[in-house]
Amino acid sequence: MKVFAALFVTLLLTTGCTSTQPNNIHLKNCEKTLQEYITYRDAQSAADYRSVFTDNATFTIPALKISLTGADDIVLRQQQAISKTKSMHMMTSANIKHIKSNLYEANSYFVLHQQAIGQPHAPTTIFNGTYEDTLIVQNSRCLIKSRQVNIIKKQVW
Repeated sequence: MKVFAALFVTLLLTTGCTSTQPNNIHLKNCEKTLQEYITYRDAQSAADYRSVFTDNATFTIPALKISLTGADDIVLRQQQAISKTKSMHMMTSANIKHIKSNLYEANSYFVLHQQAIGQPHAPTTIFNGTYEDTLIVQNSRCLIKSRQVNIIKKQVW
């Protein structure tokens, strides 16, 4: 009987510990979302771009005094930007951390090249910076709940 009780307690403790660990599938999904953001931001599809944000997402770029709330406003800004400039985003690294339950935080470094559309000899602006994200898993999908873009350096070539 003591052996059975000890096994039962061990099982309860082990189960309790594993339930608080981040789900590797969720981590992979969050990594995928960060990569999709880069791809969709430079593309033309508003629907694809919107798909990486929660409905009430926030998006801020303090250095440019940009503060947006809601996926629709975020997409509207993206559509306005890609109508004027062509861009190429690259993410150099990402660190994703499980915070609790279905909540994650990510810090990523990016490089962004931008040039005015239709002006092949126009200067290219290069931004280096970080994304500070809060991500949430909903229906097995990882979405950006908030993104703060921190510009470290801006250079025109």
